[in-house]
Amino acid sequence: MRLSALFAATSLAALAGCSEAPANDTETAPAMETSADGVEVIEPATAADLEQQVAASYDDWESFDIRQPPFPTTPRLETLLAAERDYVDEHGAPRMLDFDWHVAGQDAEISDVRVSHEAVEPGLVIVTARFQNFGQQTEVNYIWRKVDGGSWALDDATLDDPDGNPMSLGSILSEGAPY
Repeated sequence: MRLSALFAATSLAALAGCSEAPANDTETAPAMETSADGVEVIEPATAADLEQQVAASYDDWESFDIRQPPFPTTPRLETLLAAERDYVDEHGAPRMLDFDWHVAGQDAEISDVRVSHEAVEPGLVIVTARFQNFGQQTEVNYIWRKVDGGSWALDDATLDDPDGNPMSLGSILSEGAPY
């Protein structure tokens, strides 16, 4: 009798456990944004933070340092930028980066800045800054990658040259580089 009572009590407890949701199931995790093919990529709050970092860099665009941007950078991009900084320090002139990639030109008169993002794939988000530069529509794409530890860092930027041909900051810095 005792054994059957224990079995019944255990069975009832197991059934009760199955019908009740754990207390923390009522809390929902932040929804993830997905890529075009439905793969989860980034939390909306993180995407908004990346957009804000890019937007803030245009608030004071005149003091933006093209060789040391105010964003965390991936080790790859930091290596390329450091080599350019070292070259400028040693020779007093740029080696590869002789224009402001942040505004896609030599000079700038920035207005009407709009920033958006696209969740591309896990660990890759493109934040796009669209703005007027001397009245001409301009676009710079900031390519952010998730790095070790889960933080996001700028890995590259793409823009069009004056003739409308696409170019990449990483490619510009690494072309002909001795490293």
